Amino acid sequence: MISMSHIHPHHAINIVGLGRLGGFFQHITQGKGYSRNCQLSSLDPSRPTLLCVRIDQLHTVLSQLPTQVTDKLIFLQNGIYDDILLKHHITSPTQLLIYFAIASKGHKPQDGKKSVITGPYSHIMENIFHYNDLSLKLLDQLRYRQCAYEKLIWLSAFGLLCDIYNTSVTYIVTNHKPALEKLSKELCSIIYNKQKITLEQGWLDRLCSYSLSLGHYTASLKEYPYRNGWFVKQQHTPYHMALLQKLKENH
Repeated sequence: MISMSHIHPHHAINIVGLGRLGGFFQHITQGKGYSRNCQLSSLDPSRPTLLCVRIDQLHTVLSQLPTQVTDKLIFLQNGIYDDILLKHHITSPTQLLIYFAIASKGHKPQDGKKSVITGPYSHIMENIFHYNDLSLKLLDQLRYRQCAYEKLIWLSAFGLLCDIYNTSVTYIVTNHKPALEKLSKELCSIIYNKQKITLEQGWLDRLCSYSLSLGHYTASLKEYPYRNGWFVKQQHTPYHMALLQKLKENH
């Protein structure tokens, strides 16, 4: 269970969404917690607000928030959701990319030591992470973007392959490495072709290392429009499309 010994009394933030991640951050910050289904218009506008909801819930939540908090939002969603930010006129968001896994609500995370953040409220989350012995690195927007696309490959490749083979991320690395490499490199080529972003050298090794650190964690294909669906919208590539079709046939 989460130890309360590292709680810092001055981390005054709102947390919207009280699942595994939201519950964890509420524990370590003693912030004000709000269910995504509650009356968000009553949210304290003087505090930064950490959004711990799924991407497919973002539009609804953002529509309910007081206008005063729009420039104080901290996003930690996995995937590419630029269209949602644009729709809500959010031009300089604080974005947090988390590399840790929480087995179940109330448990301490396994720190993958790769979490990164960018944006105006980065220092608040940096203090929270470091005070609770969690790794977090502050990046400029371009470097953060590279990391976000690297994580997108991890989510999309491992999610798809774990579902196809019905196994853990560790097993994919150790027993299906050729398939993982082929798919990941194909997805990487889409990022370069369509976004003109080159990932830092060693990206595939980093994703494999992270997966091995998670033990028996099993990824899955979810939040499709913002992960695998984002790639499909950019470009149809043969291996990715074939694996998606295979998964569809298996189900």
